Amino acid sequence: MLTELPIRFALRSRDGRRSVTWRVWGSKSHSDVYVAMRHVGGLFKTSLHESGECNIGYTREMAKRKSRRLTALGGTRHAFTWRRPITGQNPDCTWSYALRLVIPYSELRIDPAGPERHLDRVTFIPTETGAIATQFSFVFVRGKRPPGWPGMNDGSQVLCRMQLANDETLFVVYEHLYEDSLFVELLTQFRANRAEIRRQFAESRDEPLGPHFRDGAMAPLTEGGVVVVEIAGD
Repeated sequence: MLTELPIRFALRSRDGRRSVTWRVWGSKSHSDVYVAMRHVGGLFKTSLHESGECNIGYTREMAKRKSRRLTALGGTRHAFTWRRPITGQNPDCTWSYALRLVIPYSELRIDPAGPERHLDRVTFIPTETGAIATQFSFVFVRGKRPPGWPGMNDGSQVLCRMQLANDETLFVVYEHLYEDSLFVELLTQFRANRAEIRRQFAESRDEPLGPHFRDGAMAPLTEGGVVVVEIAGD
């Protein structure tokens, strides 16, 4: 079944702890796809462009209104830039894992982003007993794809499938992680340097960090693409 953009999703445990709501939406004129924490989507987002260029950073509107914030990023509005990799191909199609979003269970909170409207529009993915995180992958497929979805044989499940105007298909698939992986190292490094990261970020702002500020760690993957790890602000 095809899904229309935008979509909203979050991870939720049985005891009520959850991630923030993530929003995925598209461009009105191109086959560009955007991903952001819903409560900061007008400020900071991930852009997966039709051209293959990708970036994570402040929105153009925010950069114009709050140019001082660019100081923490060296004067640019982009914290990270990369190109969509060709993860695999066969004679009929190619596929690209452009972005991976990891939500560790240790970072789930009862009220991660404050009061939220329209929770009935959010698709909640339940945590898995024995797992330590859930990973969401954004996969672009071009050409005649085989039946099923990317990662199906490895146990992934489909959150949504979207047909883009340029005839590519975007799959958002997820899988539960049971062992330490790259995100554990990122989480450890970020927490060790959190005070300095927070200081630099706060200096670039005109107002103090809010009570629902969420951190995030980013890193390139050896196979191409980028991983983003959602981290609680406390």
